[in-house]
Amino acid sequence: MDFLNILKIYLLDIEPEIWRRFVVPAKITLDRLGDLIKQKGRTFRYLYDFGDDWEHELVIENSHYFNLEQGTELYCLEGERCCPPEDVGGAPGFFEFCKALKDPNHGGKRHPLSGHRLLST
Repeated sequence: MDFLNILKIYLLDIEPEIWRRFVVPAKITLDRLGDLIKQKGRTFRYLYDFGDDWEHELVIENSHYFNLEQGTELYCLEGERCCPPEDVGGAPGFFEFCKALKDPNHGGKRHPLSGHRLLST
């Protein structure tokens, strides 16, 4: 029987939190992820997108998960909030992006770092 792991992944430096909970095969390889996920409660970090410097924290919530009714080995169980757009400028750029989205006087200009169009409400 192949065991699965439940991982909770947080995007750091963003409030309120952006996170996802995934079921992944115990044998998954993402660099040395398979070597790191041996026990429940283990926490580690990784950096995604060296330009924007998105730092994530991964927590192993269950290292012996098994569900006969589950049809696939890899899926997202739940999460909160949408991920930031690509090339928005990391956490500082994302805060400015969100601020501009809430500004009714912004008038559909483009975000200075990402070039994403900011629609007025």
